[in-house]
Amino acid sequence: MTGSPHFRAPMSSRLKAFTAAFLALMAVVLFKVPPPANLGVLAIVGLTAAFSVRGYTVQPGMLLIHRLGWATRIPLSGLVSAEAEPNATLGSIRVFGIGGAFAFVGKFRNATLGSYRAYVTDPDFCVVLEIGPEKIVVTPDSPVRFVEAVRLAANSRI
Repeated sequence: MTGSPHFRAPMSSRLKAFTAAFLALMAVVLFKVPPPANLGVLAIVGLTAAFSVRGYTVQPGMLLIHRLGWATRIPLSGLVSAEAEPNATLGSIRVFGIGGAFAFVGKFRNATLGSYRAYVTDPDFCVVLEIGPEKIVVTPDSPVRFVEAVRLAANSRI
């Protein structure tokens, strides 16, 4: 594989609206709560933003999920399947994680997928990765190309 393909993580209009509402609410609270308690509001916004999903890079044997200043590394050695499945997250409930400010990140569950880890910014672009017994949902800007890149990377040896 030549180079490491990078994919953007587009934000849906719904996620943009929810994030804007979250930031507006946090701004109001920030100015209503006296110091030093208002530092907690800044911490909440900072931590939530840090876990946002900025994009994905597929490397030989590895998927990088780019965050704000760091990346989550997911080995692809146990890849069972990679499928583009738009709206695979419909009907999901959040078990643990962030549910709509900057991204949908964490552990979720729905009737179709069962339990899964989400790194989602636009449900229209869902790709479901089955790696060993775990399901992971990501939302790259080009699901079909992403699936091809992941399948190729999973078979690559460094």
